[in-house]
Amino acid sequence: MPIDSRTEARVIELVDHVVAGGRCEDDTIDCKRQLDAASPKQARKIAGMLNAARFRPTMWIIGLDENAHQVITPADEPDLANWLPQIQRHFEGIDLDMQSSRVHTNHGIVTVLQFDSSRPPYVINNPDGAGSASREVPWRTGTSTKTATRAQLLSLLVDAGELPDVELISPTLTAQLYDRDKVRLDLQADLYFYANAPAVLPSHRWSLRALADDEWPDSEAAHLTMKFSPHAQPHARDLPVTVVMRGGKSSNLETPHPQGVTVRASGLIVNGSDSVRMHAWATLTDAQARTVADAPNFNLTLHMPLDRGERAITHRITLRHNLSTPRDREAGELGRWSRAHP
Repeated sequence: MPIDSRTEARVIELVDHVVAGGRCEDDTIDCKRQLDAASPKQARKIAGMLNAARFRPTMWIIGLDENAHQVITPADEPDLANWLPQIQRHFEGIDLDMQSSRVHTNHGIVTVLQFDSSRPPYVINNPDGAGSASREVPWRTGTSTKTATRAQLLSLLVDAGELPDVELISPTLTAQLYDRDKVRLDLQADLYFYANAPAVLPSHRWSLRALADDEWPDSEAAHLTMKFSPHAQPHARDLPVTVVMRGGKSSNLETPHPQGVTVRASGLIVNGSDSVRMHAWATLTDAQARTVADAPNFNLTLHMPLDRGERAITHRITLRHNLSTPRDREAGELGRWSRAHP
């Protein structure tokens, strides 16, 4: 069964992000130049990803070299019909559920393997046999795989449910002068949640990093402050609205829906698929301010952990310098970046 269109769109964004100079490997994503022969080491890595994912899909992108930042066209197509059974024989008591598809990106074709992680724990047979444990529960943290700790195993006993997926809709990032010599990044977007289960996302655990490609080292990414609000409906007189007083002025906002997303001072409460307005900003350092106008791309990484445990929503997107929209020089605009479209 092929992957769905939403996963395909995400793969295209991840490839764009890596080719633009970013990195995407984490607990649930792995990039490979080519699919190597099946081995116990590969089975252990897959099991570690599945356990750490805790009900989120895991993904291998074959043909994407994260270090070289390019798509590699393999000489031969991966022989998945033979590879998967050889991987499967290292797993104890469970059949792997894998979907695969070839995805056409802006930089070439990659093969995507998506593994279902809804039946943890995933246990592998230890090929060493004598002198060591015959079975292991691996756990992936970042890009390394180790044996699961007691705390990690206990986390599998909690019904984690399904993490919402998110999408930044119509994001626009601007760099503007203010207070004479300071420069500020400003992001405006809608954040849409694809949710099948409730989730609480506390604001004190949010993070949003912005990295200017070819201009800033990874250690000098800008960290943006985020604020969310309901959508305004100033002209929709027939829609239910709430009048909120702000600074002596009223503004019409959508009434929160019990099966949508509610904005609270403590964070976001997600009870179903819905979207909210997003505003994020950061004041740049002098070094960042000197180079921001020349940045061809900005890589954004949104990280929103749940209120308990290590599980988190992570979303990455690359914004391209928008040369077609004139700068608002009266407002001190230095540059504008928006979502790239194929």
